[in-house]
Amino acid sequence: MHDRLLPVCVQPFADESGMGCCLRAAAHNACSLSQLRRLLGVGENEQFKHIHSERLSQATGIHAGWLAHALPTVVGYGAGARLTCYGHSFRSRMAFRTRVPQVCWACIRQFGYAKASWDLGLSTVCTVHECDLTDRCQTCGASLRWDRPDINWGHCGHGVATPPASRADASQCTGLQSILDASLMCEPVRHNLAGAGLFEWLDGLSPNGWTDLVMAFGSQANALVAPPRGSFSRHHSTDSARQIASTGWLRLNAWAQGEISHPTMRDLVAEPPLLGLLLEPATDLDQRIGNRIYSLLFGDARSSALRRENPALAQMSLFEDMP
Repeated sequence: MHDRLLPVCVQPFADESGMGCCLRAAAHNACSLSQLRRLLGVGENEQFKHIHSERLSQATGIHAGWLAHALPTVVGYGAGARLTCYGHSFRSRMAFRTRVPQVCWACIRQFGYAKASWDLGLSTVCTVHECDLTDRCQTCGASLRWDRPDINWGHCGHGVATPPASRADASQCTGLQSILDASLMCEPVRHNLAGAGLFEWLDGLSPNGWTDLVMAFGSQANALVAPPRGSFSRHHSTDSARQIASTGWLRLNAWAQGEISHPTMRDLVAEPPLLGLLLEPATDLDQRIGNRIYSLLFGDARSSALRRENPALAQMSLFEDMP
């Protein structure tokens, strides 16, 4: 059964979401993701993952290597789960959206597929159409699902490409979104950083690194007030993520341009995501950049003490290999 391709084969777009491509493949063959899971012997409540790529390839005709790259590998459970997808590692569940998709209604209408960058937890706007992403039906407010009839339709029966009643100003997050888009594709962002007035040595942060950085700068509403419980581990709605992304981006810009002093910013920054960037980085460069940020905010003495307390940091000099 698995040796027989579905009648209609779809080819993935270069920047397409892995789950989005699976949905397109099912819909083009007049079946659902639920039926495709049954065909492959995958549990009804299980999401497609890297381990299913060979069977999916045999059934759909999509190249197995592309599916293996675009579908997540998940290790562990609950708050301790770690995920790899699109060639990047993510240490926090909130950094990557696996079950509740979000869309740009205009992209769905114009291009007809879901983009990979929408899978990032802090992706909140479309830089092409300069409009907000949404994880809800514009008509009835129901949460979007991957399990729906087609990329263009929600499980509620309403069109996903329906324009919203009013369009909010997405300009506050477009700078950050352009960086997230580029980092996901492993493209340099130095020109984006220069245009925003940010430190050029942030170039090279992974998508997970940018998530940690923006969460640190944006999740604390007021000085010395801890974020709500679970802020760093739960999946955020698009609206909640937008608030964090907007606040974090504005504060990061103000700090980099000297409008907010180190001591003042230190009281506005949530420390746990920065510690995650240092102690469980996705890449070595993430760790070195995190070390520099931590030292600037909390001082050399505290940074040195942290390095002494953690063997993984003990041999790191303050600006090791940093430009």
